Amino acid sequence: MAYTKISKQDARHKTQAGHDVIIPQLENDAGGIVQVSCEEGHFEEIYMDDITFTYTVIAGAGAFFINDEMVTVAAGDTIVIPPGNRMYFLGKLTMALITTPAFDPSKEHHVRDIPHQEFVDFRKAWMPTIMGGPDYASLLRNMPSKRMSAAMLIFNERNEIVITNPPYKDGWQLPGGIIDENESPRTCVIREVQEELRIDVSDATMLHVAYVSNEQEQVEALHFFFDGGTLTDEELAKIDPDPAEVAEVTWVHPDQFDEYMEHADWVRDAYQAQANTKSVYTEKL
Repeated sequence: MAYTKISKQDARHKTQAGHDVIIPQLENDAGGIVQVSCEEGHFEEIYMDDITFTYTVIAGAGAFFINDEMVTVAAGDTIVIPPGNRMYFLGKLTMALITTPAFDPSKEHHVRDIPHQEFVDFRKAWMPTIMGGPDYASLLRNMPSKRMSAAMLIFNERNEIVITNPPYKDGWQLPGGIIDENESPRTCVIREVQEELRIDVSDATMLHVAYVSNEQEQVEALHFFFDGGTLTDEELAKIDPDPAEVAEVTWVHPDQFDEYMEHADWVRDAYQAQANTKSVYTEKL
């Protein structure tokens, strides 16, 4: 037979010190090959007698620590570690490892276990640099994103909340709007209230976060609801709606929410959260 194929199912599988190893059973004392993969690293420092390790990175990025020296690696890199050198690695990596001669567990020597905090510190300090090239930037740009909005419940002394009727679409809604890029939900809702009602409400407290899947709406979304407090009659008199943003303003009780608003259940949850002084989270999948 001119070749030998060893399937993944026929190979031996082993998990050790935080990484997975697939070991084909080869009858070859001159060398061996295994596939190594890990999400965070190999959490054991070792050294070998008489055996050279040659790693080729297939996917991912990280770093080898050889005699306390950090050597960064990424897909396509190969690193050769002769016998007698202390080593371990950290990062998300898939690698082919060739051992010459064939691996002999009696030749492996334990130095120390690597604390997980070392990986946490490494990830924070070095992974953005290691993966900071164009591929990583492209990865960030293509990560899933969600539409986000923020709205505010503003109360009068009769426990009614203010709602607005915008001139550019049908229906009533809470003061608020779409969160801009690099804008926090709280900053957004304070800005929107100032633009729509021309009042300043700086003390906005979170009441309700509603997640909506794209099965329920056209896009996946997060909606934030804030408590704008109770306004006195004097403060209410300062409301001066911007006609470009608001055609009408009215005040409603909870039993009127369904009559006026499309997503009355979200507003009701936020209203109840304010009464209970406890924020809530809901989902529509």
